[in-house]
Amino acid sequence: MRSLVGLLALTLVGAQSPDAAGAQSSDAFPARLSGLAPSPTTPMVVFLAGFPDDTRSFDSVAPAFEGTHAVLKLALPGYEGAPVSEKWGLSFKVLIEKMHDAVEAQPHGDLFLVAHDWGAYLGLLYADKHPTEVAKLALLDIGHQKMSDKQSLAEYVVGPTYQLFLAWCFVMDAIGLRPVAWLANALFPWQTIGPCNHETVLPTGVMEWMAKPDFRTCYPYFVLWTDLLLGRAWLPAMPSMPTLFIYGTRKRMMFHTDRFLAELRERTDGSRSVALDCGHFLQAQKPDEVAAELTSFFEGRRTRSFHIPHEAEEASPKPTAARGEL
Repeated sequence: MRSLVGLLALTLVGAQSPDAAGAQSSDAFPARLSGLAPSPTTPMVVFLAGFPDDTRSFDSVAPAFEGTHAVLKLALPGYEGAPVSEKWGLSFKVLIEKMHDAVEAQPHGDLFLVAHDWGAYLGLLYADKHPTEVAKLALLDIGHQKMSDKQSLAEYVVGPTYQLFLAWCFVMDAIGLRPVAWLANALFPWQTIGPCNHETVLPTGVMEWMAKPDFRTCYPYFVLWTDLLLGRAWLPAMPSMPTLFIYGTRKRMMFHTDRFLAELRERTDGSRSVALDCGHFLQAQKPDEVAAELTSFFEGRRTRSFHIPHEAEEASPKPTAARGEL
């Protein structure tokens, strides 16, 4: 039912949504710089957080690179400080332009892009738009997908349900019904049908959002589903540069497909996938393992890369979780 309400809201409001091409310059990616001083010969690692996260997301991973790289931590516009200027959010075209501005504001040598959640989707778009500028791409828990990819029943049902619900919350907030969105979110059965039901440790920004949800940050869900309904979605190509994919196995649904993992295995450029025994927020739950995999990938070394097929994941014992997460 909520999915149907969300679809109706998206259909009615999305057609009126501006392209956001005139987004103000204040809609920049929040950024924090650390590590070596940026220079044209200094390699740079860019950490891009997702929803509902901020630039602190990779604070437990970034120190592993601060002695050898310039480190740039980014969050989506509106996720720190003031909300975005556009009432209906920023288009993905604008987001990639803003992201490019943030990255190229720092002189750098080889660019290593590490992205999680919505950041991973933007990372795929960025690699699609600027393939020669990214030396290596690391995606955390969100992989490349095609409309034709085979998915499990949970992925067909759970994914659209929670995404449309968050898009609906964004619409309610935008039209002045924030209390309705708050109440609906409090009553939504995240533990029963939420995608991430084993989040033992969360980044600080995520915990703060959960304590006081800001549904204005749900604009990527609204923009994506509006674009899909209107047939104008930007679906990125499979990344052409060496790609590392790290994902957690303890979730109700996967955010990747076996086709994506198979394509990575077939490559000879060092691309690979690694499964970790954790939930969605790998950078908070397994920071040492994530840092080690990133280091070996950047240096061209291979560690314990392995793959668990969907069938094995679904057959594994379900973890006991005290709470469900977004």
